[in-house]
Amino acid sequence: MIDEVPQYRAIVAHAPASIRAALSLQVAGFFTCRNLYIALCAKTCYKCGNFGAFLYVPTCFRVCFGCFTESKGFLPMNKAHAKVFWAITSRDIEAANMGTAVSLPGFACSNPIRSAQRIRL
Repeated sequence: MIDEVPQYRAIVAHAPASIRAALSLQVAGFFTCRNLYIALCAKTCYKCGNFGAFLYVPTCFRVCFGCFTESKGFLPMNKAHAKVFWAITSRDIEAANMGTAVSLPGFACSNPIRSAQRIRL
């Protein structure tokens, strides 16, 4: 049945890595196939309006290189680091109902040591 959804067929035909990335990062439950299709068809960065060359998979938004590399909002961090960096509490995080992603094995955050563990970000 899912194969009959036009948006899904287009994603599988033109951007199958986006589905794999969402599943690998464990964020696929935070957005719909339609959201992913709309993001992939978008041309501009959702934050600044410049050309959005990248898909920020955890939130399913198009972003430009500048925002992706310079905006603090795209900085992946674990819960402990987020609490210090943003001066928030665990209760704040829970109340905001923030989605989390799971890192891929390897380098994550500012940890220079290669790790086989996956970190919740």
